[in-house]
Amino acid sequence: MKLYEIFNIDKPLYEYLKEKEPLKVNYHSDADGVSSCALIASIFNIERSKYFPISPSHFGMYKEGDLALDLGSPLVKSWNGCIIDHHEHPDNPSYPLVLGQVPTGLTIYHALKDHIPDDRKWLVVVSCVGDGQPEAIPSELWDMYPELWHMSGNVYKNRYGGLKAYPYPLYAKSSSPVNSLCRTGAVSKALDVLLRARNIRDVINNVSAQLAQKEVSVEENRVLTDQNNPVQVESIGNFTIVTYKSKFNIAGRIGANLSKGDRNNTYIIINEITKEASVRGVMTIYLTNKLNEVGYLAGGHSGYGGITLLQTQTTTELINDLRRILTK
Repeated sequence: MKLYEIFNIDKPLYEYLKEKEPLKVNYHSDADGVSSCALIASIFNIERSKYFPISPSHFGMYKEGDLALDLGSPLVKSWNGCIIDHHEHPDNPSYPLVLGQVPTGLTIYHALKDHIPDDRKWLVVVSCVGDGQPEAIPSELWDMYPELWHMSGNVYKNRYGGLKAYPYPLYAKSSSPVNSLCRTGAVSKALDVLLRARNIRDVINNVSAQLAQKEVSVEENRVLTDQNNPVQVESIGNFTIVTYKSKFNIAGRIGANLSKGDRNNTYIIINEITKEASVRGVMTIYLTNKLNEVGYLAGGHSGYGGITLLQTQTTTELINDLRRILTK
């Protein structure tokens, strides 16, 4: 089984990208996208300016630059840079593409392993965990970083007054700080945290990231207990539409928690304020493809997907279109 395929690049990938330094990089605003950018920065000189690296506001909406990471196929026809990704692309892409079967950060690892410094390969762990595929972490990284299984956590009182420790392995905690910063809108800060970190502990213990984690946790609790704006649910067959209101993009967290208890259901979680939505479940690819056919920006991969509404699109229209798609 091929772990990745390369299209429209007629020389070794390292040489191809090296010739374009400093690389102008676009990256996705999640742990896989951010760690992918940090991995590329460990190999190549990337432009650090007010323009790049940049995380586009819409998935697939990258217009300029040399490299797009974990962002799906380009929505702008004029794009002529390179893409490293693991989402769906045309069968015969017209652009340079490295298409992986695993998270984008892990695809970079497989394609450029010999050029990544050993002290930066832990970034692949953040990528895999952030993409919900910790089982894809390469065996050699477990040997290289035995601290990944070191346990860390907190002690809490239970309802009877007793104490209970809740430690988790470091690898499992590696992506939450990055995702939390992204969910609060601090995507550039998330990248900066990874670029500066020397190891996974530095990421987990970063003060800004810890504050973001608390913000996200408090906001999620507020959303789920708000009596004035309760979370709404509508079920159609094996699909459930969930709507909520928040300044943060916490749809992925809500969807992940809901899908844990119901593996056969597919959840569409819609933020009515930010106009972002997350899809979780078996029918994710089926649904995002159907939405693309009727004019929405939707994409993802097995079990995980996202929807971004354009300025002219409303959440009410999205819900109505979902009803039509799901009742056919």
